[in-house]
Amino acid sequence: MAESQPFVIWAVLDVKPEEFDEFRKAALEDAADSVGKEKDCLQFNVLVPSGRKDRIALFEVYTSKEAFDVHMQTPHFKKFIAAAETATTGKDVTELYLAGGGSKPSQS
Repeated sequence: MAESQPFVIWAVLDVKPEEFDEFRKAALEDAADSVGKEKDCLQFNVLVPSGRKDRIALFEVYTSKEAFDVHMQTPHFKKFIAAAETATTGKDVTELYLAGGGSKPSQS
């Protein structure tokens, strides 16, 4: 894959149901801080399966793999990882490069 293509993280985390609300809050804070404070974080979405309180997925887009490596050194990421250590029971993380596609700006 070409290094100039955006780097994507797709992570699915199994969450203890009793920890779900607090962990969701931690994930949303990490997402907001990542997009707001990191110029190379292009997108960070927190997704929750409908009707479930035992899983959270993260879709993160960075300008490069190196930008993601920088992300992992930030205080907000470290705070999120600390929350994940107690709230999750498993994870599946996939690293991808964006090959193409399209999107429309969100309409609030």
